[in-house]
Amino acid sequence: MAGAKSVLTIARESNYGSKIEAVEQTLAVAKNFQCDHIVEVIDDIDSPAIMDVDIVTNLGALRPLNRKFIEKLKPGAVIPLMFETWVYRKEDIDLDACLEKDILVLGTNERYANVDVLSYVGVIAMKLVLAADVEVYQSNITILGAGVFAQESQKYLLSAGANVTIIPVSKEGNYDDNKLKNLLIKADILLIAESICKFELLGASSKIKGKDISCINSGVVVAHIIGNIDQANLVNEGVLICPDKFAPPGYMSVTTAYAGPAPIIRLHAAGLKVGQIMHAAQVAHSSREEAIKQALTDKLCQDFENVFLS
Repeated sequence: MAGAKSVLTIARESNYGSKIEAVEQTLAVAKNFQCDHIVEVIDDIDSPAIMDVDIVTNLGALRPLNRKFIEKLKPGAVIPLMFETWVYRKEDIDLDACLEKDILVLGTNERYANVDVLSYVGVIAMKLVLAADVEVYQSNITILGAGVFAQESQKYLLSAGANVTIIPVSKEGNYDDNKLKNLLIKADILLIAESICKFELLGASSKIKGKDISCINSGVVVAHIIGNIDQANLVNEGVLICPDKFAPPGYMSVTTAYAGPAPIIRLHAAGLKVGQIMHAAQVAHSSREEAIKQALTDKLCQDFENVFLS
């Protein structure tokens, strides 16, 4: 990373191979880009090397970035979220500790023209429907959700010839349950694509329970990308689901990696670029506020609604 003294990565076991394979792959890529002399791989989150790091990513191998971890970082270190700021979860990173230690945190604009990761949501919606053994073409698909996840899913499925209707969800969890029940009668798929609302949308504590779904249409499949769904209630009432395990609220059951490696490569590369931009701004300015303002002049960087400037 230009301007940074070192790049450090944590090697852990993953779905893609063993720790040894992860180290070998990381060093091979570093050598290919002629930066292996500044790349150090460690497998211990308590390593003293962490105290010298300039850029810390918010990736799964490092999370949670809690107070204990952040207090080890030097002032002036920066943390790119590697995704948009609306995805932020308190259990992942302690922003208060970052503020106290003068560590900058910004998000990555996934809608940036050269990144465009959120467009892959439509691809994963398509793949998820096909995984549920529904043909997509001329199928009846109802989407429960709002915002970019619901919109991208609808756009892609419509382009493949499906009949798609969105039931919008408010931040408070409100939606037209009567309209949803009517659509369920002929639906092949009920796709859950709600990233903002934290309230339960389907299940024992919601307006529509698993029993309601099974009584209206025992053949409909509830496919889950993201959203607060009481999976146990649905399964206990015999509702068909896909995938077999739903992620908790705020997390995706299938991420953009489900579409293939390209979106993850795009997002991680963009996140590292955000880290470089933040680090350069931090070096150029003694004031945190000025560093943030400079970083945000690049549209790839994304703020927390000015949380760091208040």
